[in-house]
Amino acid sequence: MSHLRLVAPAPEHRDGFLALVAEARAAGEDAYLWDYHDDYLRYLRETSALSRGEDLAPGMVPCDVLFLVDRDDRGAPRAGPLPVLGFARVRHRLNERLEEYGGHIGYYVTKSVRGRGLGTAILRLALARTAELGLASVLVTCDADNLGSVRVLEKNGAVRESEGRSPKDGAKLLRWSVRIGPPAMST
Repeated sequence: MSHLRLVAPAPEHRDGFLALVAEARAAGEDAYLWDYHDDYLRYLRETSALSRGEDLAPGMVPCDVLFLVDRDDRGAPRAGPLPVLGFARVRHRLNERLEEYGGHIGYYVTKSVRGRGLGTAILRLALARTAELGLASVLVTCDADNLGSVRVLEKNGAVRESEGRSPKDGAKLLRWSVRIGPPAMST
């Protein structure tokens, strides 16, 4: 799957992202799109500012919003429209709320392409971005009943650290850590 890339949202991704939005809404999964307000150019400006840590709302931290796209091995777009298969949010650091719920990485794969290893790929690519940020270890959370995410986390070397409750609905929440940097030196 070397043709998959995480890229910053850009004007050429508009149609692919709007297709993802429509599919997510039709599946009742639009909660993953909490930061999208039906104005793609505004979304581009806001996600760019979020990545730079500018104009952060209370409780927010700098965060990269990255689209999962299908590109050929040379990095050029494949022929035809460029679909947005999913997206990841890579938070540059955590605050108290994200320590309990949310973690460093959140990701979403559109329903029509699930079951093809894209969740594993998007998390692998997001973990590479956390390495670029200099993080030695990252936290990822998922609902306990989300068996697809549990498998994705395990395939990416995540270690289950603890359980908690979702502040949204009280559902059981799993907290996972993934070591990014070199192993700690023992003395």
